[in-house]
Amino acid sequence: MAGLGAQVLFGATKSPPPGLAVQLGVRWQYFSVSAEGSGIAPAATGTVTAANVSTMTLGAVPCFHLGIAVGCGVLAFGRLGASTPSRADRPDRTMGAYPSHGSALPS
Repeated sequence: MAGLGAQVLFGATKSPPPGLAVQLGVRWQYFSVSAEGSGIAPAATGTVTAANVSTMTLGAVPCFHLGIAVGCGVLAFGRLGASTPSRADRPDRTMGAYPSHGSALPS
């Protein structure tokens, strides 16, 4: 299994920045696992501080298959970055990591 797609981030910046999502996985009779990655290009927030915001996420999705029933879990780790042009020679940068987990319904 392999996939490549486009994504857009709405609501965090003045104009929606473009992004890219990739997936690669393998499937056996009762089990499958895939690795997924996505990223959003830096974009200006449009606020007074004019911060640039970007994201990157990596995840794993193991699934169990039994007939037509499928159950999946999601484990992801991401990075959210923001920078502001406080000084021309040294912009302020902030990065934060975030873990994520849950379940998924396959499409």
